Amino acid sequence: MRHPTRPVPGQPGRSPVADQPWPRRMLTAGIALLTGLSLAVAAPVAGTASAAPATFNYAEALQKSLLFYEAQQSGRLPDWNRVSWRGDSALTDGADAGLDLTGGWYDAGDHVKFGFPMAFSATMLAWGAVEYRSGYATSGQLPHLLNNLRFVNDYFIKAHPSANVLYGQVGKGDDDHKWWGPAEVMPMARPAYKIDASCGGADLAGETAAAMAASSMVFRPTDAAYADRLLGHARQLYTFADTVRKSYHECITDATSFYRSWSGWQDELVWAAIWLHRATGEASYLAKAESEYDKLGTENQSTTRSYKWTIAWDNKQFGAYVLLANLTGKQKYVDDATVGWTTGPSA
Repeated sequence: MRHPTRPVPGQPGRSPVADQPWPRRMLTAGIALLTGLSLAVAAPVAGTASAAPATFNYAEALQKSLLFYEAQQSGRLPDWNRVSWRGDSALTDGADAGLDLTGGWYDAGDHVKFGFPMAFSATMLAWGAVEYRSGYATSGQLPHLLNNLRFVNDYFIKAHPSANVLYGQVGKGDDDHKWWGPAEVMPMARPAYKIDASCGGADLAGETAAAMAASSMVFRPTDAAYADRLLGHARQLYTFADTVRKSYHECITDATSFYRSWSGWQDELVWAAIWLHRATGEASYLAKAESEYDKLGTENQSTTRSYKWTIAWDNKQFGAYVLLANLTGKQKYVDDATVGWTTGPSA
């Protein structure tokens, strides 16, 4: 689907961002988590009788977190984009590969399109909508949520031109970081990088499958045809990930210094299978998730499942604990989901 376009506004300036990768990466994941789960807090915990009533406006917080995604939009901007200082940019992305790879989201303060964290952000945004759709509707943000999810999923569709091909990055990290200017006038070449059957990436393909499966659940009530299209891509991508079990940075080597998956690809195989089960209702995907689960990471010299970190663009196994606990009620998943809350990280 092509989005309606709007007139190009004046050229924006790019606010300085410290040239350090971790703050930007954690910002991306943090905003995704805020957007997806902010409505989980429906009301403050009751305090003393003299406590002042809460005045927090969670609807406004949700609105502002969605604006983050609109500020990161690449390509030709849709008419619903509410960030007045942004304009069209990177309109030739994919030309070197003979494809249209315009669209998608930039990486926070940078202008590379890194597919791995982009897909994670989309999964988390969709997860929030799956669990708290009524909250988005009540706050008036559901149309904006659907717009933003469609925008990024349209990019994933372009980036997946055939079953075992997925473009996972557009733009070169170091060249981009040297450019302190607006996206609308970038002067550098923006090469497109892919994984395929000869050099795959189970982490990248798996996370993109999760994003498209979760998003299909969000669109199912209003656009079943689009939901089916996303689900078709998700199925193919999961088969690709499961078949070619390799880390994507071995093939898209430019990502190594920026978004290498240090946790490996096992978490994405479990995570994506869970989302495909939720989206399809098919028991085979749940069985797949459970069969791969015991290979997830543990604490050092321990059989205890990892708990000293949290869900982020790199490692999704913490989300898998919670989802499998909810889906199955099995004690092993409940234990893994709660151990971090009962023991806490060691010093």
